[in-house]
Amino acid sequence: ELEEARKVNERCLAGREKVLGEDHKQTLGTVNNLGLVYHELKDYEKALEYYERALKGYEKTLGKTHPDTLMTVMNIANVYNDG
Repeated sequence: ELEEARKVNERCLAGREKVLGEDHKQTLGTVNNLGLVYHELKDYEKALEYYERALKGYEKTLGKTHPDTLMTVMNIANVYNDG
C-alpha cells in the first residue's frame, strides 16, 4: 500500500506543480505527504528531502510560525528520532 501511496502522491505532485506552481500551499502539502510516505518506508534520507523542501516553501509563503510550517518542523524532528 505504501508503494501505491508513493506513486499516487508523485502523480499528484507533478500535476499540482504544473497547475498551481511549486510554492502553492496544496503543492507543498503533497510534498509533505511524500515525506510522510518515505518516512513510513523508512527511507529517511528521501523523507528529509521532501520535508525540507516543504519547509522551505512553507516558510517562504506562510511564514515561520504558521501551523503547516511547524508541522513540517515536527515531521523533520520525527525522522531524526526514528532514524
